[in-house]
Amino acid sequence: MQFAVEKKIADKTALNLPSMRALAKQKGSSRAVTAAKNLAALLPEVNEEAAPASAGLVPSFDEVWPKSATKSETIDDGVEMTIEWSNEEKKYLLFRLVLPDKPYMEYHVVSNAYNDFGKYVGYLRAYPADIGAPYVNDYKNVIRLHWNADKKATVVKNRDDWGKLHELEKGAKEVRVPLPVSLITVLVGLIAQDGDSIYSVTRAINGLVETGQFHAEVVRKAAQTLLQHPAVNPAKLVRVLEKDVALLPATYTILTEGVKVAGEMVKAEGVTPAWLNRILDTALRYAPYLKEAAAREMLPQPDVQWCGLEDIAGLKSKSTAVAKAKKLLGVLI
Repeated sequence: MQFAVEKKIADKTALNLPSMRALAKQKGSSRAVTAAKNLAALLPEVNEEAAPASAGLVPSFDEVWPKSATKSETIDDGVEMTIEWSNEEKKYLLFRLVLPDKPYMEYHVVSNAYNDFGKYVGYLRAYPADIGAPYVNDYKNVIRLHWNADKKATVVKNRDDWGKLHELEKGAKEVRVPLPVSLITVLVGLIAQDGDSIYSVTRAINGLVETGQFHAEVVRKAAQTLLQHPAVNPAKLVRVLEKDVALLPATYTILTEGVKVAGEMVKAEGVTPAWLNRILDTALRYAPYLKEAAAREMLPQPDVQWCGLEDIAGLKSKSTAVAKAKKLLGVLI
């Protein structure tokens, strides 16, 4: 590339390589960081302030990834969760939640239409049950789970107390009640569920992105849980992102965590999972934005390194997933 610039075959900005230079500044001794440091040492220094931002992106990077996006705290409420299908038809997912202060029982969440996440107060409709009991849709026993900021815990509201939730919502127009990781995990998990629920899920996500309650770090936590359960198809988790690049800043961690898990599977089993192609397709589609975010140091180090991507690209296989991983590695690193 340097030869091409010297011969005026390529513009000198081709040597800027912002993502590579950003990676070279990272701490660590992984192959990607070491290679980036070695390459950076061979290239001329650039005036990073004068280096142009990614050009030609529509919409522009600044429209997609605003610097001043609001973000609420990530609240890990310690709720344990297992996920399976609620019936033999495999139409609706069943989330079994066990609260830290009630280890002797679980709460079943099954949703075919998701409208519980208000703009200011979010809650889950759930059914109390014994540990391991089959799911029973008995509306007389339905309760609501929500985050109690005073108790710093996810709590149960019985039907008699639902009016208090409505009063809480009326008084929360300025101070939004945070959503814990467990509630966000269910919401993200429902992206992978087929049927009409995807429309209400998408509306809920867009509303929570606007209020700062749905962001990359809490989605990372959700993805880490969801990727442990075979009932959840990781390929389907990118549905809303495929259709709306504006959700990239909040949901790109579904891509990085998916690649990380796939890399671990490659190291353990020597093959790529079937769901990986769709994850890589989405990452390649939005690679220019991800590359620019890394160059502007808007991503944490593990996301700049794309843990697991090298392991996938290094497979001695002619599979489509390996070819896509190599292409993505070349674009981002």
